Amino acid sequence: MKKIAYLATAILALSLLFASCKMEPKLHQNVDATQKSENAEGLRVKLNGAMSMLGAYQFMGRNVFAIADICSDVAEADPSAGHFVEMYTWTFSETTSYLAQAWTFGYDIAHNATLAIIDGNELLAKKKEELAADSKNEALVAEVANIETNLSQLYALKAYCYFYMVNLFAKPYSAENQGQLGLVLIPNDKTIKPKTTVKRATVKETYDFILDLLAKAQGLQNNETSTFYPNAISTKAFEARVHLYMREWQKAADAAEAAIALGVAPIENDSYVAIWGSLAENEEFLFSLKKASDDNLSANSLNNLYGGYRASVSSVLTGLLKDGDCRKQLVGLSDKGKKTPHPRKFDGSSDGANVNNVPLVRASEVYLIAAEAYAQLGDVAKAQQKLFEVAKRDASVKAAAELPGDKAALLSFIADERAREFFCEGHRLFDLRRTEATATINGKAGYKPYNFVFPIPAAEVNAGFLEKGQDNPDWKDNLPKK
Repeated sequence: MKKIAYLATAILALSLLFASCKMEPKLHQNVDATQKSENAEGLRVKLNGAMSMLGAYQFMGRNVFAIADICSDVAEADPSAGHFVEMYTWTFSETTSYLAQAWTFGYDIAHNATLAIIDGNELLAKKKEELAADSKNEALVAEVANIETNLSQLYALKAYCYFYMVNLFAKPYSAENQGQLGLVLIPNDKTIKPKTTVKRATVKETYDFILDLLAKAQGLQNNETSTFYPNAISTKAFEARVHLYMREWQKAADAAEAAIALGVAPIENDSYVAIWGSLAENEEFLFSLKKASDDNLSANSLNNLYGGYRASVSSVLTGLLKDGDCRKQLVGLSDKGKKTPHPRKFDGSSDGANVNNVPLVRASEVYLIAAEAYAQLGDVAKAQQKLFEVAKRDASVKAAAELPGDKAALLSFIADERAREFFCEGHRLFDLRRTEATATINGKAGYKPYNFVFPIPAAEVNAGFLEKGQDNPDWKDNLPKK
């Protein structure tokens, strides 16, 4: 992400993170995360830095997406390549680097976003005070608007971090799991000091925290027009996703409808395949990680994982894609020595070999969220209407009325449709967990990952600043044993 101005990340490492402060601050443009911003431009630099960390391979740029697909039934790692094999075979442990990196980077991003939020709120209060004394000052009006936009984006970015972290390191949200261990919550008005003993909140408290972050984001004006930053539309769409994961069906439907009312619509089939080979903005990717043609992605990218390292999609996924479905064009045979089903979403673009933007929120997802929520509410007709807007990517689906009319069958179709639409985009394992579905994983048929949660990294536990008994002690009990 070389084209983005980086945050001066004073990573005060909250042990790995919460224990010792041994990591050197990373300085970019001679600004660090603890330095006070004098204007909106300074706050924007901090936002850009947090964005660059969000897109790093240790977090959303590779690890989180790959874990959620390769640990599911729709993607496979190549044992001969050695990358993500322990995730694919479910032989990972508390010391597996992919999990440790996701944990560390997730909290680093949340920590730095918090520093910027504190700074931004102080700056906003100062500028509003100046504006109250000079209400006709157009430059001040614009400055306040820009500060609010950046603050809104920082709250949204922090919400993204917590959402993905809670889906990796806590059990899925349900009535049964609400009181289970969630995440350590970093408040918005202060950071957690190094060498502080910390305690994980519950799953419910963590999700409530995410919703509060999104409410704060939406309570500020957000004038962002680029889809390479959190904007008003993508934030509303993401809120719909959070409600869906919380099984709050009416709230999920309402938030999805609000996003649709803002102009969200799935991209047409004749343009669908082309968007994956372009670095330009498009109407389908509501929020995506921007990559540049001269980025040196090397081994640490989705592009190379599914390219040079020959990770592939599974027969489960290819079996879901029919002839006449435009999404089938995004699967081909690998030319890397093994004739495996190769996902083409991250093959690169004309702007740069092996370089693609990485979508975090898509227009099609909004419609599938609405469809699932309406189906759960028993409104089959509305569910069919929303579902049809995505299901018609299969040319054999001609009308909404052709879709299943029974609630259970409709929900099953939606689950398959999400696999067809989002393969290799970091949804599948989370979908299997939250819907309490079963799948064949690591050779075990009928495995139910709802009961599974990844281990807290050993370095965090061994540091001794996480309260005892909060390290997901039962994670090995629910592995898909053959």
